[in-house]
Amino acid sequence: MKTRPSNPARGFTLVELQIALLIVAVMAALMAGALRLSSKTWTTVNNQQDGVEHRYFLAQYLRRHLSNARFMRVTTEDHGSVTSFFGNEETVNFVAPWPAFHNDGELFWWSIGMEEDEETRQNNLVASYFPYTTGALASFSSDSRILAESNTEALKFDKNGAIYLEEVERKQIAVAEGIEKFELAYFYRDEEGIQKWVKEWEVGSLTPLVIQIKVVLYSGAKEPGSTDNRSGLALPEIVIQPRFADQKLHLQALESGHEQPL
Repeated sequence: MKTRPSNPARGFTLVELQIALLIVAVMAALMAGALRLSSKTWTTVNNQQDGVEHRYFLAQYLRRHLSNARFMRVTTEDHGSVTSFFGNEETVNFVAPWPAFHNDGELFWWSIGMEEDEETRQNNLVASYFPYTTGALASFSSDSRILAESNTEALKFDKNGAIYLEEVERKQIAVAEGIEKFELAYFYRDEEGIQKWVKEWEVGSLTPLVIQIKVVLYSGAKEPGSTDNRSGLALPEIVIQPRFADQKLHLQALESGHEQPL
């Protein structure tokens, strides 16, 4: 006589299979969502870190470059002795070496300011430069242009306030993209001891004691020219004290037999 097993083996029912598949699908969806969230979080953290580094290096570049400005003294026919530093609220012009740790000491005329990108329609911070030459006196024409007597070539200003020479190639360095605001101010003390902040530094004999720079980057939440009132990403206020403002470089030049031109 045959006996039946007490616990006969049986397969899963259709309902049980459906429930199991549903549980697996839910777990897969949860894992995929967690992976997407982790990827987005990683991307966000990297972007924030890149943004912090970008703002830091931008501020360091401006500090290092402007702090190395050389205030060359120039003898002019109409305005006497002036310095090779001038600018306004949007652009600053000065003489300085190449902004790098390794350079041969060659000096350049620099103009730092905003310039619109025709493709993106955003403003970029650019540094224009051309070699600074010596050996010629400087004078001012009736329309306040700066002239070199040796070749009567005028140091002119473009629409953004940057300087250039028609016969000299002016190159550019893209310092930063997506600049919403670039604002300059200059602090000085006159001969009577009066201290004051000004937004325009004209050609003269004084040198700024402190240069203040305010920079605002596009936050990415709005397009340039839009009516969105949300502000961009503002950098901490940059305050620069030129290291060579008190050095009498023109006396050294005269003693060496060379007059420094503008």
